[in-house]
Amino acid sequence: KMKTEEERESAADNKEMFSIALAFGGIVLAIYVNTAFPTVASGDSGELAFCSCSLGVGHPPGYPLFIMVGYLFTKIIPFGSPGFRVNCVSCFCGSVAAVFLYLFCCRWYSWRRIPYASYLALIPAGIFAFAPLFWHYNIHAEVFSMSNMFIAIQLYLLQRFWELCLRKDITDEQPVRVACLGAFVVGLGLSNQHAIVFYSAPIVLAVILMDLSSRRRLVGLGGLPGLCVSLLAGLSPYAYLAWSSKHAPLGTWGDQSTSEGFFRHVLRREYGTLKLYSGEDAAKTPLHAMAALYLADLSSNTLLLGPLLALAGA
Repeated sequence: KMKTEEERESAADNKEMFSIALAFGGIVLAIYVNTAFPTVASGDSGELAFCSCSLGVGHPPGYPLFIMVGYLFTKIIPFGSPGFRVNCVSCFCGSVAAVFLYLFCCRWYSWRRIPYASYLALIPAGIFAFAPLFWHYNIHAEVFSMSNMFIAIQLYLLQRFWELCLRKDITDEQPVRVACLGAFVVGLGLSNQHAIVFYSAPIVLAVILMDLSSRRRLVGLGGLPGLCVSLLAGLSPYAYLAWSSKHAPLGTWGDQSTSEGFFRHVLRREYGTLKLYSGEDAAKTPLHAMAALYLADLSSNTLLLGPLLALAGA
């Protein structure tokens, strides 16, 4: 009887959590769409909008996933300019990122028996959703919003994996399925922007350490084939580059119809594979100066709450 009551309480908590998440996500999406740029914005927005409308290829590494989703949005949204419709991709991804960050925080708080987890999780999720920099990139066509979405999903799956590893009343297949889903999301993230590897790598390491500490060896050699297949499935949008290159609309980047051209584009060899951008400023900026700029930006974009919350969490 006690176990049944605990299960009912957990089901009620999950229902409340997902209800709040749905409402929160709807509000965030409505605000984003209402404040989105009505047409092409700055930065790479024009290029991404053009490629989405024409099914072209963007600058290295091509951004195939964003372009395909952008093309879909230009067809299913019945109003606004083509630029606005592609901007809505970022609006959607930004709201989904806020929802999954909320779900991650909620499960993290609940697992540690922190009271009012469903409501406390709205604080970090809300700060993230409406931080000036994130808000800016969530209302016009840029790949950062989609990257944030995949990072938030990975964080949620990481927490879910850890919970399943510690439970004794489940089969080993359930954590493995979560790990494979995570590998698929990692692949999708890499199909959008390579910089996500700086977030995915620590998460993958955390999964390995969790698996070892649980002593169940859920994601060992036995689960490796499934993880590899899932990762490759996530990377499959890159096949779009070869298709688009053969149809070659005006303004498309490079020639990916050959293996040499394909890997040159995907690996960003024209920019430098390991360089985050083509400029030289980063090499001339001392590490301590970059750290100071980061902390100052973190404070301004979180209304000074980011560093305080980080210290409180530590």
